Amino acid sequence: MDVEIAATSTIEKLISRNSYLKTYIDSNDKTPIWDGNVFVYRNKNCNKKNEDLIGRVPVQVKGREVSKIENNNIKFRIDLESIKKFHTDGGVIFFVVYITQNNDRIYYNSLLPLDLARLIKRYDHQKTLEIELKPTPTEERALADIFLNFVQNRKKQFGTLLPDFLYIEDTENIKNQIKQFKFSYSTVEPNKSTFFKELTTRDIYVYMEPKGIGNPIPIEKISNAIINIQQKFEIALKEKVYYKDAYVQWENGVPSIICGKAIRIIMPNSENPGYCDFNLKIDFKGTLNERIRDLYFLRDMIENKEFCINTQVLQFQHFNLNEEKELYERIDRLNLIKKRLKFYGVKTDLNLDKITEEDYIKLDIITEDCPSIKKYNINLSESHLVKMRIANILIMLMIEEDKRNGCYKIKDFFTSNWRVTYVLNEPTENIELSQFLILDEESLLADNIDAQEIINDIKRYHSRNIDIGYVNMFLLEVIKAYDRNSAQQGQLRYLMKSLSEWLYEESKEDYIFINLAQVKHRLGELRKCDVDKIEAIKETYNDNIEMLVATFILLDKKEEAKHLIDKMNDREKETFISYPIYHLLRNGDIN
Repeated sequence: MDVEIAATSTIEKLISRNSYLKTYIDSNDKTPIWDGNVFVYRNKNCNKKNEDLIGRVPVQVKGREVSKIENNNIKFRIDLESIKKFHTDGGVIFFVVYITQNNDRIYYNSLLPLDLARLIKRYDHQKTLEIELKPTPTEERALADIFLNFVQNRKKQFGTLLPDFLYIEDTENIKNQIKQFKFSYSTVEPNKSTFFKELTTRDIYVYMEPKGIGNPIPIEKISNAIINIQQKFEIALKEKVYYKDAYVQWENGVPSIICGKAIRIIMPNSENPGYCDFNLKIDFKGTLNERIRDLYFLRDMIENKEFCINTQVLQFQHFNLNEEKELYERIDRLNLIKKRLKFYGVKTDLNLDKITEEDYIKLDIITEDCPSIKKYNINLSESHLVKMRIANILIMLMIEEDKRNGCYKIKDFFTSNWRVTYVLNEPTENIELSQFLILDEESLLADNIDAQEIINDIKRYHSRNIDIGYVNMFLLEVIKAYDRNSAQQGQLRYLMKSLSEWLYEESKEDYIFINLAQVKHRLGELRKCDVDKIEAIKETYNDNIEMLVATFILLDKKEEAKHLIDKMNDREKETFISYPIYHLLRNGDIN
């Protein structure tokens, strides 16, 4: 079998059945590079007239005898010299025909000047290269459009290419010289064309239009585009709104409604306006609350056989979920996790996309009523205070062993009362403190922090200026935690502001006022009377280098502050840099 003749015959047979195309292909392959041409016409008339001719498309046909037909894209090796000749002529549609004993399959690549210039630039050091070809459509309009788009884009690209601008990113340095970017597509049957379907099923060339006079310049090729429609709408069911920001996404010519991160409702055309058929693609992603919402939507949609897009009710008849039992089990499991996290005071939504195998074990621990000591073997410190991190959340817990029942007792540290005794130099000397004063900067980033509980407990133990210095040191940790911009910054803001105000009211100490002032500075609440007070402190403590630097920072005299810091010895400098007021010098205001 002469493979090249068989391949050419297959191409001719396909094109001869198309009313918009006419082929002149040399089956003897006497031409050195091109096997012939296909002519594109604007109508289906059997008697082709010159006035109906839109353009000519050079074609190259190659055959390959194979044992198996590929349904996906294929690759074909071609020499670089042929690519350069195609480029000189303004492009080519390159066909490869796979031939078996029983049937054949045609693959193509529409190689326009931009495509060829990119190949030459990329593979200029090689003698051969591989090009990718995709299955050729046999439907009349789809096939004719391939040739029509080649003709139209060839006219725009031939002679307008700029070698230094072959990709959209190449225009980064000339943005101010670009008027706009343009793209379009052509079709032989516009009345059968759907705009977004066309854009997501064909190759689209983007053209850069320069300011002033000049032809549009080809700058990018977009294949398999995915288009998101900006308009948002509500998805509801029985007056309950599940999604307020659903949108339509077109991919591979098919529209889908995107609901949250997990649910894609694929909407093919429907003959019955009262009912709709659709495919549902579920890929559970997102946070705990997002997944619970998605699951409830699926459950209610299955039970009611309908849902609403804005005010339009869409009913369906044939939809069953094979894993319906698993759906309900998943709802129960996630609701239990949500309930237990709420019980422990967690305010941040758990990001289940970041869950690890170790995190799943931790979730088991906090969701079980009596987590077994034998099963989990938690390594407890002497204080029994545990920082439990699960994905994106941090929980401060108090965990004790109940050896009689062989299980752990787990409580929220912030809502349970614990006696904390601080032992001084002598074993007999000790003082009772608020349990929260043991928390450092990292612990205060916990997602179950309760600012009001902390304030209440501190006031209970430290009113009337009792051991107020310990509370002041704790305030510094709170300020440092606030500067971390964590998910609980609202709680930390309230704690920092309330505690600093209360501390100064209790003590009236200048060093505590400095901390109150740095809190106000962060919140943009520093008043003239505060500034006057800072000036007075500066004059009073002119021999205290730490107080002087602090006042200079609060008065925005940064150069003076830096000058004094440079005068500190290494130990003094290290200590001062650890204070949160140094953050204001380094980073400026924090609102």
